[in-house]
Amino acid sequence: MTRVFVLVGVIVVVALAASWLSGNPGNVTIEWLGWRADTSVAMLAFLIVLLTVLVAIGYRFWRAMLAAPGRFFDARRMRRRRLGYQALSSGMIAAASGDTAEAQRQSRKAEDLLEDASVTRLLRAEAAKLNGDTATARRTYEEMAEDPETALIGMRGLLEQADDRGDRAEAMRLAEKAHRQHPKARDVVRRLLDLQVEFGRWDAADRTLANAIRHKAFPPAEAKRWRSAVLLERSRLAESDGASVEALALAKQAYQLDGSRVPVAAHYGRLLHAQAKDWRAKRVLENAWKSQPHPDIAAAYEALFEGDTDLERVNRAQRLLGFRPDHVESHLAVARAALAAQLWGEARAHLDQAAEQGVTPRICRMMAALEESEHDDGAAARIWLERVADADPDPVWACDHCGAVAGEWTARCGNCNAFDGLSWHPPVQAPRVTREASVPALPASI
Repeated sequence: MTRVFVLVGVIVVVALAASWLSGNPGNVTIEWLGWRADTSVAMLAFLIVLLTVLVAIGYRFWRAMLAAPGRFFDARRMRRRRLGYQALSSGMIAAASGDTAEAQRQSRKAEDLLEDASVTRLLRAEAAKLNGDTATARRTYEEMAEDPETALIGMRGLLEQADDRGDRAEAMRLAEKAHRQHPKARDVVRRLLDLQVEFGRWDAADRTLANAIRHKAFPPAEAKRWRSAVLLERSRLAESDGASVEALALAKQAYQLDGSRVPVAAHYGRLLHAQAKDWRAKRVLENAWKSQPHPDIAAAYEALFEGDTDLERVNRAQRLLGFRPDHVESHLAVARAALAAQLWGEARAHLDQAAEQGVTPRICRMMAALEESEHDDGAAARIWLERVADADPDPVWACDHCGAVAGEWTARCGNCNAFDGLSWHPPVQAPRVTREASVPALPASI
């Protein structure tokens, strides 16, 4: 639109100038080297404009001729780059689909067409991996690791190769090196953390997580939860070594990061009790119960009042019930204390309320104990014990990755080494067969 206005303006100016010159023709005489030319002012102006236009056209043509070779080579370079990136894209698609021959062909084509080798190395490495050529893949990853632009990808490739070989020591060395170079790379930090956990290097894992929190490599809530798990393991090790003060300090840090976690609160409460800080332990455990009632919290809470009478223990359990009257563990805590105090009616009432949320083996065994203790009724007790096989399973510490069941919570699964994978829930069970499955007949042709 601006160009249109400029063109219109030029036309108007030229028209006005032509009109003015036609009304004031004038005469011009030029003498030069014995030559004389007589003409009008209008003709002289026209000649000047014409000469200016011809000079401008000639200048542009001269510039175009000078730039022609460069444009030709630029066009050729752009065409090679376009074809190179097409080959690179086709090669990556072939590698992803497992077409080894096509991936290698496109890799060679891309390397011939593209001047920047860094963008083709990844395809070369992937093609070599597909072909089983681990030596070429390793050399390519090492080349990438030396290039600042592709160093992280190269380190990841070398780390993956070390994992495939089962060389955990080499994987640890590479993960540490990659972490030093790229402390904010989330997958590198997580891989290093997993290896440190696998080797039981809890001090190093704690430093890694502290650094990750500082660099915001993970969401804050997730990073704090993981660090609380690592600090809990450090506290347990310190306790086993007899360093009770250090164990308590580490447990406190873990609790401050994630006080709602059952293992953290139970461990911290137990250590506080061991240091004769029962008032603080009572508060920690009661707050944890409000968040998530659990047998480990109940056991640590009961240990605070070992010198109490059975009736006093019932009152303590009633206090827990008041915090979470809707939870099955609250009723089981009262029922357990009532059984010990021989308050049969109280125990039965709370076991019935717990059973309304599902009959589990634990409830069955407690009901069997109640029938045996209150009525000396062995037959009724046996009926409850027989129901254990068909009861809904009690929640346990089970790994969310492999399904393995652990006797107690640990930061590392003892079966698959998964970090922070244990959670409290009923174990995964195969569906029950309600009737004998029919066996299909073989085809007559076999």
